[in-house]
Amino acid sequence: MKSFPYCSLGGARKGGNSLVVYVFRTPHLFTGPHDVSQYFSYEPEGFHLKEWTYTQMKAVLKTHHFSRFDTFWSAKGFSVQLPNAYFEICESILGKMHKKHFRPLAKYLIPTLYGVAIK
Repeated sequence: MKSFPYCSLGGARKGGNSLVVYVFRTPHLFTGPHDVSQYFSYEPEGFHLKEWTYTQMKAVLKTHHFSRFDTFWSAKGFSVQLPNAYFEICESILGKMHKKHFRPLAKYLIPTLYGVAIK
């Protein structure tokens, strides 16, 4: 699973079948960059060469045959599960804007990339 960001990966047994649960929390592409390059660029050029969107993560999880992908809005110790459609709509709208303009708005709409995938 080299294509995945840093995460917690756990497993459990259920009725003789193995259940893989992938829990991740990583900086969202639209709120970054989240390294030193935030001071001189709109693109990650330092330590975070790959920052993710929910849409990208969903595609990677599908490629790796995860059957379920639950998404969460999370900030300052508060988390709430929201439908994937919320993040897809936010990313679609923000993706049409210049990063200079949408970064402050994205920090409220999509503060972090947080989810749980089940295989």
